[in-house]
Amino acid sequence: MCAKAPKYIEVYSKIRQAILTGEFPAGSFLPTENELMELYDVSKTTVRHAVKLLRERDLVEVRQGSGTKVLPVEQQTVIHSKYHNPGSSTNVVIHYTTHGKGEVNNTKAVIDLVPADETAAAALEIPAGSMVYRLQRLQLIDGTVFGYMVNYIPQSLAPDLNTRGELLTDLYGFLFRNYGIHVTEIRETVDARVAGFMEAQYLQVDINTPLVLLRRIASGNASPVEYCETTVRPDIFHMTVTVDRPGTADSQPYL
Repeated sequence: MCAKAPKYIEVYSKIRQAILTGEFPAGSFLPTENELMELYDVSKTTVRHAVKLLRERDLVEVRQGSGTKVLPVEQQTVIHSKYHNPGSSTNVVIHYTTHGKGEVNNTKAVIDLVPADETAAAALEIPAGSMVYRLQRLQLIDGTVFGYMVNYIPQSLAPDLNTRGELLTDLYGFLFRNYGIHVTEIRETVDARVAGFMEAQYLQVDINTPLVLLRRIASGNASPVEYCETTVRPDIFHMTVTVDRPGTADSQPYL
């Protein structure tokens, strides 16, 4: 079972891409509602939700009696903090390249119970084959999918996680509220991979497109509590790490 973006998000993303590539240039009008239904093989409700999202992102304007007009767009970079701790000397910031207002959100987590493969088991320091909850989500910026996230949590730490019914947008807060698990350390590594069939479908890129792979281990009380793999599009997602070395004004950074 896999996380999947709502249908109207898929239609929105396709129309948005057509606008950005000039297939629907600024000043032109989108196809009619019925034509969009036929073009994308979706319902009228789906088309209306997609157009509503385009309008909210200032990509189009709906003119009664005339149609839906495409507006000029300007690319911008939106910045968000990642793991920023006011008491820490390291600050990680994410830059998203977007044509919208910079709204970042996740789809609702799809949760299933699976045996841990060797990679997840090694990260979580448990025997391979141990049962873990797998949480799959898509990450979006202004309705465009840029990341595919998979979290693994040992069943022994959260035995009834799949029955809690919460929208897991704040995973660490959820673990603390429901199981008293307090994440005190996060270690993340950056790697690379090329898009296979699955990544190409989720992230709306061609097969073999270079992607960034983030591997994260979160620990509490010196023991791993979560392993996460997130595959992201490098044309949208950019990560900057700033390290300030405490010391005197004339002390020099070291490598």
